[in-house]
Amino acid sequence: MKEGLARYKKLIGIGTAAFVVVVAAAVAVGAALKKGSVVNEPQNQVEVQTEPENDAFEFTFYQSEAERLADYSDVGVMIMDCDEESYFGTLANASVTRKQGEYVQGTGALETASLLSTAPTYGYFKSVDISGYEEGSVHISLYVNDPKYLSNMLYFELTSAGTSDRDELCWAIPPSILQAGWNELYLGMEDASLTGEPDLSAINFYRIYTPGGKMGLNVIFDCVYATDTEGMSLEAVGSGETASTKPGYLIDFDSLAGLSSNGTLSFSDMPGEYKEGIGGVIVSNPKQVWVMANLKPADISGYANGRLSFWVYINDVSYVRNGNIFVELTSSGTYDKNEISWKLPGEDLKTGWNEVSLNMSMATETKDGVDLKNINFMRIFGLDCDENLLVILDGMRMLPPLTIVPADGMILNCDTTEGLVVTSQPSFGVTQASGEVKEGTGAFKSTGTSIVWWQVRMTELVDVSSYAEGGIHLWLYVSDVSRLASAVNIELGSGGRYDADEYQWTVMGLKTGWNELSLEFDSASVTGNPDLKALNFLRIYARNSGEITTMLDDVRAVHIEKQQPVPGVLLTCDTTSGMTVSAGGNTFAIADGQGEYQEGSGAFQSTGSRQVRLQVKLNRPVDLSAYAEGGLHIWLYVSDTSNLNSERITLEMTSSGTYDQQELYWPIYW
Repeated sequence: MKEGLARYKKLIGIGTAAFVVVVAAAVAVGAALKKGSVVNEPQNQVEVQTEPENDAFEFTFYQSEAERLADYSDVGVMIMDCDEESYFGTLANASVTRKQGEYVQGTGALETASLLSTAPTYGYFKSVDISGYEEGSVHISLYVNDPKYLSNMLYFELTSAGTSDRDELCWAIPPSILQAGWNELYLGMEDASLTGEPDLSAINFYRIYTPGGKMGLNVIFDCVYATDTEGMSLEAVGSGETASTKPGYLIDFDSLAGLSSNGTLSFSDMPGEYKEGIGGVIVSNPKQVWVMANLKPADISGYANGRLSFWVYINDVSYVRNGNIFVELTSSGTYDKNEISWKLPGEDLKTGWNEVSLNMSMATETKDGVDLKNINFMRIFGLDCDENLLVILDGMRMLPPLTIVPADGMILNCDTTEGLVVTSQPSFGVTQASGEVKEGTGAFKSTGTSIVWWQVRMTELVDVSSYAEGGIHLWLYVSDVSRLASAVNIELGSGGRYDADEYQWTVMGLKTGWNELSLEFDSASVTGNPDLKALNFLRIYARNSGEITTMLDDVRAVHIEKQQPVPGVLLTCDTTSGMTVSAGGNTFAIADGQGEYQEGSGAFQSTGSRQVRLQVKLNRPVDLSAYAEGGLHIWLYVSDTSNLNSERITLEMTSSGTYDQQELYWPIYW
């Protein structure tokens, strides 16, 4: 700092404080919301269609053929009778078939040319008003030659935008509810996924597609109309028969009951062809879906930090070597809804029997959430596996977690990534270079511009509950603190992901190079109910204004000798521990050079032109009631008062945890 410090010292009234702000003027903050969109979309998007010059949008309903429908009077408003291609201004990947048995109503139906891969069929037609049926459903007669050719959902969409993915209703039809041949479906309006704001008075576009359709798939549809009839369930899978089980197991694989597959299922009780119980289930040439099963509803909530375990036999590991196997559990009675899933690389398996153990903390959960108290469906499928693959499955059950209790409180030694799933910046690795390791044999090192420096999920739980009265110690290296555009946030928890059951510390005032940090548990912000007996997740992140290199070493729980607060002291400004500090967009640092602080070991420094100079929220409120008749003392340094665009700096102190509420404030004039 410059010589000739301008000092200001004055006694003024004071009360209980939990929040301090130093400002030069008012600041407003806004937020924005955004919508998500439907996934699994075809790669080729549809352009907005234009209405054709001809007006041939008529249809004819032949009552003589109405017996093919459940009830002729059920028809409310016909959307597409599928009799004439001239009904459509644009018709892609479909044509009218008039063969016997290939239509349900009128004189024909629309037969898809191909739904392989992600190629959709779609059509534009003159607007149809179905607004009177928003409490009802959309009927469609759907022919599928064999549902086994559908490896994923069949999607049906109606829009009012003349194109896809705008102002749209979308229904996901699982293959498990379809039979080979004609299916009469009632798709509930309330069950549709919405994109934008579809206008039911002006429906003018359809699309049908299925990701991953197989060669041989043939789909025909007919008689699409709006009706008052209630929508059907799209969640039923199979006949409803549940897989065999015994106490302690989700599936014992002792019979074929409740199981289905894209391959050939058989039961074996031959020695060597099962691991537990009385037998195992063999799946020959499983293609994609190895097995899926209805389960007797099971409560696995007691294993939220546990493991899913099962046996799988592989006849030749080369058949899965370059593939991925996915394991799914759901509470919806079908797949891809209310689900947790795991990705199991084929490289992790070997020829012969494998005991697979999947940590719950490593599972991916769908956005609609899963009810662990009501698990009722399981699916295993493999991608890019050889057609000659043969697998045997046995003994699927839940097991308690594997927990380690480190004698030295170690959470991450950063010497290796074994037993961890690490997400980091583009350039990440374990360094062993001289000067880049603080303890042990290595340290995490990453370089890039991304916000997340490290996100670490641990396959084994770490129990540091004996350090509950302490905190964590770690080494953190920053190559250039001038490139930090925000505080550094450190999260540690037991929820298996960020923002769930975690402690969070906001750290400011770092210096370029290595920083030794000690962070108390009781000074952290807490989300949910973090369990120190079951830590399994760490995340460190900050916004960067340019490429930055960071290193992390030796994260461990420690006993911290807590200093008793000095009576009457609100902020020592020597550390940011136990508080959240913001400089309002200015550059913040803890100044510890000669002449840069007045007491203790440092001072809070804010450099820049933004109005809010410092904003401090204390995790633990300070009781200053004994000084109600006294005043407040503060050391305040200003480099040049002529650069202030007002005649005062305002000091605010509150007990509300924010500004402008339950507040004392003082204007300091120059």
